[in-house]
Amino acid sequence: MMASRTPGSTPLQRVATPFGYGSLHDDDEEPQADASPEGTSPNARQGFAHVEFPWGHAYVHADLVAAVPVFTFYALSKTEHIKFTLPFALTSTGAEMVEAVRHRLELAPNVAVALVQTDSVKKHEIKPHLKLGESTIGAGPEHPVLVLQTLMVQFDKKKCSYYMMLQEDNTRAVQVAKGIGSVLGNCEVSCGIKYWEVKLQSARGGDGVFIGVAAADLALNSSILSRGIFWGISCATGHKFHETIEYYADPCKDGDVVGVLLDMEYGRLSFYVNGRNLGVAFCGIQAKRLCPVFSLTSYPAAFGTQGSSYVPKNPTIGMKVIEEYGLMESTYVICDGKFGFGDSISIARILVKFPLLVML
Repeated sequence: MMASRTPGSTPLQRVATPFGYGSLHDDDEEPQADASPEGTSPNARQGFAHVEFPWGHAYVHADLVAAVPVFTFYALSKTEHIKFTLPFALTSTGAEMVEAVRHRLELAPNVAVALVQTDSVKKHEIKPHLKLGESTIGAGPEHPVLVLQTLMVQFDKKKCSYYMMLQEDNTRAVQVAKGIGSVLGNCEVSCGIKYWEVKLQSARGGDGVFIGVAAADLALNSSILSRGIFWGISCATGHKFHETIEYYADPCKDGDVVGVLLDMEYGRLSFYVNGRNLGVAFCGIQAKRLCPVFSLTSYPAAFGTQGSSYVPKNPTIGMKVIEEYGLMESTYVICDGKFGFGDSISIARILVKFPLLVML
């Protein structure tokens, strides 16, 4: 039978093993013959630790058990690869690991850091407050923890319509005059995979907000529609626009976070709303370089019949911190949480079913 802790007793210590994380039992205090292999004497268990896993109990060689395992990190950039190790108690939080990595790599304040774990087809965020011992790092055959860091993308003040005003260090765009205007992100994507998000703070004025991609020479003070130069969606209606207008998804509402995933390797453009994948909107996009595009519309006030007036809110969007997934462009910090087994890691896929190869 599996042992259970009595109410009020001291919590079991969390430890790392090659088989994942578990809880360390002290057999001197709570002997458990049933947990050992059949016919094994107590003397034969010397040098082994009694560990309770989610799937049951096991005796693991003491040398393979650690309460403060050493994590191996690989920082991969366009020009160099850096390998280093850092010890972390399993009571440490994800935020503490991120800050330690940031300090070790001397990352600037404008570098965004996200701590995630991938099983090669999905992306799982590890919450900053979550203890490492409560996560699934090192459990099973999944790929290890991944820390992705990249410069934070903002609206480009040099490529902004005169109908719009940028605020809050170029992370918030507000339309301030009647008309149709666009603003570009301060980056061009020529290869790899890039993902960014914006929050719709007020998306219903005029025809609403249009989000997508276009070339860097896009005309900023005229309509982006019906000319075949823009790939994107209308947040107000859910339709997608390029050379034709087609239904794509349900309309967005104020407060929604819209994500854009651009895969330059395959010419695919996909959208997300509040983390939910809406699917591929466009494929086979033939362009050497594309920029994030955000277009806002606004019309005059409409007056009511009871002596009051209704003024549509000026469309407003705010840029969130962007995580970048790109061959040749991004820096990846890979954390090996598998307790000392293997010095090389290959990441086959990052983020749902979009190929990305990073080999050591």
